[in-house]
Amino acid sequence: MAQTTSRSDHAKKRRWMSNIFSAKEITAMEPRVQERVEVLLRSVKAKSRGGPVAETDEYGFGKGWRHDKNGRVVFDVRPWLNMLSYDAIAAMFWSETYGCLERGSDLVPALRSTGNRDNVHAMASFHGTTGFLIPLAHLTAEWDAIAKRIFRYAKGSQRVDDFGSMVRYLVTRRIESPPKTPDLFSSIPVTPTEKRPYPVPLAEIMAECTTMLDAGNDTTQTSLTNALYHLSDYPRTQDKLREILRSALPAESRPVASYQQLQHVPYLRAVLDESFRCRPPVNFGLPRKTVEATTIAGHTIPAGVTISSPLSSLHHDRRLFSEPQKFIPERWLPDADIYPDEHHNLKDFVHPFSLGGRACIGRNLAYMELSIVIAALILEFEWSLDDSVHGGDKGIEIIERLNSNPKELWVHARLLVV
Repeated sequence: MAQTTSRSDHAKKRRWMSNIFSAKEITAMEPRVQERVEVLLRSVKAKSRGGPVAETDEYGFGKGWRHDKNGRVVFDVRPWLNMLSYDAIAAMFWSETYGCLERGSDLVPALRSTGNRDNVHAMASFHGTTGFLIPLAHLTAEWDAIAKRIFRYAKGSQRVDDFGSMVRYLVTRRIESPPKTPDLFSSIPVTPTEKRPYPVPLAEIMAECTTMLDAGNDTTQTSLTNALYHLSDYPRTQDKLREILRSALPAESRPVASYQQLQHVPYLRAVLDESFRCRPPVNFGLPRKTVEATTIAGHTIPAGVTISSPLSSLHHDRRLFSEPQKFIPERWLPDADIYPDEHHNLKDFVHPFSLGGRACIGRNLAYMELSIVIAALILEFEWSLDDSVHGGDKGIEIIERLNSNPKELWVHARLLVV
């Protein structure tokens, strides 16, 4: 769906993919996310004390944790949020248990086109893939093929094969051993039915599953890292969210609540939306091509021109938002009376999931996962930034790939006893 430029093909693919992301299917996946979040909390607890989660833990002293100048344990939480996102999307889509969080390692199985099986590092595979392919995306099909032949032995090309092999393993294993309980993959017509006598070809299944593993891991971990960064940088907002969650949720639903319960906590949604405004996962404007001459912001654009509007520029435009660099979730709440004249600007100009027929089809799934994870982390721990992390406007270091990936997020997490 993401790879096609044909409107008719995209519409057809989106119709059958939309069943996967229906409210019913998303609700059915909640327990799988909750189970992974329980493991995340145990892993964070171990890391907050400077301990390993297992003998295979790759994030030991120096690389994954250290002591700050006050003797506190600080650790890089970003890879743990990324391991969570891989574990969660694999569980929801293919009923596959990667177990990254339990092992403290993103080493996962891959199936090569030759039929050989080995293991690859999931994070490096995906980040290497996007870093290699994004610069080639602007080439014509002919030049793209030439470039890939020239660079076929490059490290980035190997990462592309690694990530594709991860997907091949998941799809092959899922088709060969269907689970007893339906997962999101169950909605893909892989066998003939009365309604659809011609199933989806394997190559198309692979393409769609590549998109799901792509968006399901990286955009999620980027959004989680950004949200946790903002809450750590604004302790009063963090405390406010924690108190609101404690008041809204019964004791038996804390710290890992259901999305049905969390949907009734407007401040949590405001926190997520404000994090999207301050740091959208995709900073640059997704390119669109004009199909006819049109006028945009007073400029006449002829047909056939590629255009885009960087979200970061829109989201931080002082003509649209007061104090745009500040993290203020209250601006999203109509009854908070914070910049009330800007509510329509939030609706019109903040679109981290894009708009129209090309908008992110996994929007509702993303909100479900982000809500459950952030609520649990805030209820279980008190978060603060390490001295090496610059708060405010400077923020954390970002690596621009397809997504605007935080390089790392060093934090101190204090376990709360209530």
